[in-house]
Amino acid sequence: MAIGQLGPRQATTPETPEREEVLQFWFPDHPDEDQATHSQHWRWRWRVGADEEILVRFSGITARAAAGDLDHWANDPQGRLALRITLNQFLRSVWRG
Repeated sequence: MAIGQLGPRQATTPETPEREEVLQFWFPDHPDEDQATHSQHWRWRWRVGADEEILVRFSGITARAAAGDLDHWANDPQGRLALRITLNQFLRSVWRG
């Protein structure tokens, strides 16, 4: 393979409600918000944390991802991002303490 080539294109994974829920939660889309309000949402996520909400909403998805049941999400960039958030950030919240 020549330098700069990416290789065969991977098949895309159909969007699933769970995958989209992960992305929407982590990257909230608020088109009507002003910048200050949007910044407050991000501060809430990082400073105060969202552990309880993640535990309630995503512990099942996190367990399935850890078991490998959601590996197919890695077939496209958006799915890889959702899987990475689930296995990295959500696991921290679920297992913290």
